Amino acid sequence: MKVRAQKIRWIFLIVSFILLGWGLFGLKVQSVKIPILACPKIENIAVDGVCINIILMGGELRNSLDVIGSIKPYIISIMSATILTLAFGRLWCGYVCPFGFLQELLSALRNKLRIKSLKFSRKIENLFKVMKWILLFVFLTGLGFCNICPVRYTILPVAGGIYMDFNIIGIIITALILMTAFFKERCFCKICPIGLLMGLANKTSFARIKKNCTSCTECGICYDACPMDISLIYTERTNDNVTSNECIYCMKCIDQCPEKDALSFHLFSKKMHTAERNNFYKNQGL
Repeated sequence: MKVRAQKIRWIFLIVSFILLGWGLFGLKVQSVKIPILACPKIENIAVDGVCINIILMGGELRNSLDVIGSIKPYIISIMSATILTLAFGRLWCGYVCPFGFLQELLSALRNKLRIKSLKFSRKIENLFKVMKWILLFVFLTGLGFCNICPVRYTILPVAGGIYMDFNIIGIIITALILMTAFFKERCFCKICPIGLLMGLANKTSFARIKKNCTSCTECGICYDACPMDISLIYTERTNDNVTSNECIYCMKCIDQCPEKDALSFHLFSKKMHTAERNNFYKNQGL
């Protein structure tokens, strides 16, 4: 019997949260930087996120005419993160990101309380699209992104004790993000600058969401299940590759799809997970 994709994903998220929060017996990988928001102020973190290197490099490029000199200290870390991004795209968001895990916990709590998830209007979705590019600019230029990063005000206190060097604006922004994430699953992922950069590699990475358009009955269940509100997976009628730049590979569209093999997840060209009619009825409690 197949192990459900969501159980596997939660195992990855929990283990990653531990490794990126408390570490493991002092394990520290120095040369590799993973493409997620993982705060370097957590001393026991097993692997650093690439975020701090991008921010520092952006700050030096902004303040110096020596482009080569500004980039040189960060070449290895940026290259390692780039290779991992090109290979897996936003798979890192759905399976490794510690702040993504916290958002999922908030969604799980909301579901337990039987509160419906919000569905944003087209106008609000367009606003998010503008916000993510603004946030990316702040992130790449080193203009104080760390002061408003929600990871700093959530993961850091949990993992490393209360860190007093907080910014009141950052605390307010984080509180608003957490509140929104409670009512809207993975809301911050819509504007995350690292997620935006990784998404550029989604369509060319080794991870794919594929659709058998002839099996699709256009029911729209996949779109309703998607936390990122990706319409492509529902609207596409010809191409089999329906991997969007926004996709975090959570597999919820596949789990909820009622048509056998209509949707599937492929990794390194191997089918890893596929829609099954029985899965749909189990998810509906039937």
